[in-house]
Amino acid sequence: LDAYGSNEGLSRFHGFDNSRFYAELVALGVQVGDEVKSNYSITSLSVVSSLNLDYLVGEQHLNRADFEAIYAMLGGDNTLARVLDETGYRQTYVESGWLGTRCRELVRNCVAGPWPDETVYDINLRSLLRGLPGLEAGRSFSRGALNSLRWLENELGSYLGNDVADYIYVHALAPHPPFFLDSSCESTPTRELSGFSTGASWLSDEELALRSAGYANQVRCVNRILTTVAKMAVANDAIVVMF
Repeated sequence: LDAYGSNEGLSRFHGFDNSRFYAELVALGVQVGDEVKSNYSITSLSVVSSLNLDYLVGEQHLNRADFEAIYAMLGGDNTLARVLDETGYRQTYVESGWLGTRCRELVRNCVAGPWPDETVYDINLRSLLRGLPGLEAGRSFSRGALNSLRWLENELGSYLGNDVADYIYVHALAPHPPFFLDSSCESTPTRELSGFSTGASWLSDEELALRSAGYANQVRCVNRILTTVAKMAVANDAIVVMF
């Protein structure tokens, strides 16, 4: 889950009470950390240190080789995946459409992300086409997030109870901005909710409130899918890790 805030952060900055969702998870037997902090503020470093089971690089000393190694680990070539592969697990990797989640060598079963991907959108946003409808900043993120969430809701069940040791990795690009997904996970791109930040100093109070409400809606969307995933896991004695 990309940019999913803690209960404290959601309450303090967005006036959003996430305790009901936590309670639903606990009732299903899921362990929930009450005071969880991210180890880095940057997605790539945070996720990689978790998957690789180690801190890898200093945040201020990244070069091209570091980024290439980071993206390879993000794409499934990491310590956790290697240990599970050696133990007989088959890795299924669900791409999101973001460059950092492209399948790598250790992935046995790759679920391709949506096209066009983030690279294509990034190029368009640097061109004269950037003002056209359908090219809102971050639209590929919302398409990628929706693709991952729908896969979890509709396809994960086919891997459970199939007598195969499966390790499934899904990077959901939500509730990370832009805030195009409503609480029912329907996508409606608008310029007001585009871009990759929750707030900025130049935004008015009304604009900040709109973006905060959009973030809360994406949290509700993600929560609905995760509740379904948790129920499937319990029914099939599977292990689900959400971070």
